[in-house]
Amino acid sequence: MTVCLVNPPLVSQRDDFLGSGIPYLPHGLAYLAAVVRQAGHDVSVVDMFGEAPWQVCTTPRYVVQGISAREAAARITPGTQAIAVYAGSIMAATFIEELLQLLRQQFPRALLIVCENTQAVTGFSLAYVAERLCRCGAAYVITGEAEARVPALLAAGGADVPLRDGVWALRNGVLQGEPACSVIENLDVLPWPAWELLPLEHYWRIGYAHGPLHSGRYLAQLTSRGCPFACRFCVVPSTNQRRWRARSAENVVDEMAFMARQFGVTEFHWEDLNPTTSEARMQEICRALRARRLNVTWKLVSGTKIETLQPATIDAMAAAGCHYVSFSPESGSPRVLELMHKPFNHAHALALTRHMRRRGVYSQACFVTGFPGETEDDLRATEAYIRRLVSAGVDEIAVFIMAPVPGSDVFPEFSGYEDLAQLTFSPAWRADYALLARWRARLYRSFLFWKCLRHPLRVSAQGLRVCQRRFYTKMEMTPYRMLRVKAWLRTQGAA
Repeated sequence: MTVCLVNPPLVSQRDDFLGSGIPYLPHGLAYLAAVVRQAGHDVSVVDMFGEAPWQVCTTPRYVVQGISAREAAARITPGTQAIAVYAGSIMAATFIEELLQLLRQQFPRALLIVCENTQAVTGFSLAYVAERLCRCGAAYVITGEAEARVPALLAAGGADVPLRDGVWALRNGVLQGEPACSVIENLDVLPWPAWELLPLEHYWRIGYAHGPLHSGRYLAQLTSRGCPFACRFCVVPSTNQRRWRARSAENVVDEMAFMARQFGVTEFHWEDLNPTTSEARMQEICRALRARRLNVTWKLVSGTKIETLQPATIDAMAAAGCHYVSFSPESGSPRVLELMHKPFNHAHALALTRHMRRRGVYSQACFVTGFPGETEDDLRATEAYIRRLVSAGVDEIAVFIMAPVPGSDVFPEFSGYEDLAQLTFSPAWRADYALLARWRARLYRSFLFWKCLRHPLRVSAQGLRVCQRRFYTKMEMTPYRMLRVKAWLRTQGAA
């Protein structure tokens, strides 16, 4: 079959650069493209954001980067037999519905599929919106890993297939299907992502990414999938059934060596949900990297469970090229962590932060405010813990305001939003948003005050790197990203 995979545009909440507007290389789509091609199909990709990230339009609520739905449809070869839309981010949910309606009109005979992003906290469970997506034109909605399900749909040629294990569709006007129950256990059998089908040069040209970008050219990498923990604010427990699976060290390092040769990249951003669940595997990866003498840097940009690491492993990671580690205390309050079902060892994180600073590994600590039941005393505990992290040498923090993502345990407890695209890390529709936004600003001010007081030379170095556009932290990159998007808006008269 001729198959086209479509990545939606990047959608940001207007006037918000803290909770939205962050570009991600679509690793799920790149993996799916490789698997579908391996199955013998003719595959193409239309990356709506990647085709023109500097093309910007605005709506009363959102800023949208990338080509329009009509431009995307025009780039799909007439007669294409199957089109799969990648639901990479909840912020694009409304625009995905509009895209489906247009694609159904212009490609009435094509098998139209929507695929879930199971490996990101910015994704969402499509089981909650499957009926809406089908009524917008999708023949099938896939939950769970698309690489294990889409090839079966294509092999069947779009004929009726059993609606089970993550496959959803309308039958006689009624949604039928069931949640995904199986996962890919042996990740080494998957082909590496087909990055050559995406406009990588455009991602590199904009000069910013999800992770801190210091070399100009980078690739995203998934060395593992899933997470074994049950945090109530997170969608991942429902999209991965709390099952963590890992690629072998050899497979990971072979991919890095291949991608470095093919694309000339030396910087890899690990987008794993929890890559260090097995400390022994991390040690093995580090040994393999040193043995191969690859001249690469790699960064854990989506976070990891810091308690799974010990100083000796940090030593090995630093020696093997690890440059950055993000971890997530979420709160400085043990009471809130208990409400979240989030295990976290505050003392261990402080000790590891000190050790990362000694070994030249940059660190980020992420926090979630606004969890149900959180009080101002809890927020003060978070502020106090941030001060302790600054003393330990943390390089940056990120503060998110909790939004209920479909599939998360707390999703049914919230109301007040008008569409799913409003469920960003800056949920302005929340009745308590003004208070939470003030606390977020206070936490950032407190962090910057204590960092300037205790580490003035590091702050000066960060300012220099911003001018050089060599970013070692995400906080250094954010002002540049804001200025670039605002400049594009002014150029196109959309400000």
